[in-house]
Amino acid sequence: MPLLVGLLLVVLPLGVGSALNLFGYWRYGVFGESWPSLVARMGAVSLGTSLVTFGMVPGNAIAGERADRSAEFLAYLPASRAAHLLSKGLIAVFALALVWAANALCAWVIAPALGEVPADSADFVRTTFPWLSAAAVAVFGVAWLGSSALPSPVYAAGAGFAAPWLVLSSLAVAEFGFGYEGWIGAGFLPVSIVVGSLSFVAGIVCYLRRIQP
Repeated sequence: MPLLVGLLLVVLPLGVGSALNLFGYWRYGVFGESWPSLVARMGAVSLGTSLVTFGMVPGNAIAGERADRSAEFLAYLPASRAAHLLSKGLIAVFALALVWAANALCAWVIAPALGEVPADSADFVRTTFPWLSAAAVAVFGVAWLGSSALPSPVYAAGAGFAAPWLVLSSLAVAEFGFGYEGWIGAGFLPVSIVVGSLSFVAGIVCYLRRIQP
């Protein structure tokens, strides 16, 4: 189910944008937006909506087995816990890399191939993609840690969704509350990546050292 939801969230923005553009042509005889601009923008928008997938897939990877009571069954199989973890990690990373690559392909390959991308759309993609990518790392890493440590995939995914907002809120407090100018712009990307990466490693260690499945 998380993978199906992820596929829908990848396709939905481009589908809705294309439908509105075609409706405008049918109704008024002119496209509301050029196709290169639309595809470029929707690639970035799709990456934003796909943050839900970046939380659901890792959040469900381990904690989902506790919720449906299959974790105990897997614990009795001859494969090691490290092998179980590797399989879960590979599936999650591959699925989410596919999501990111599909949106990057739309924004930076397909859109320019359709024609010249307007400057405002190109700037939108150039400024949005790094922020959303950093947020995706934070969501993924914290959801993975939550899946390893928490009993419910809902709690794990929720922790992942909250991660970039907590990073942004902390930087906002530092900037506006304590006068550290520019911390939001300069700090969100590295802090989110560090938080996500450390959480991912912590999730691996937590799962391997857990006594219970």
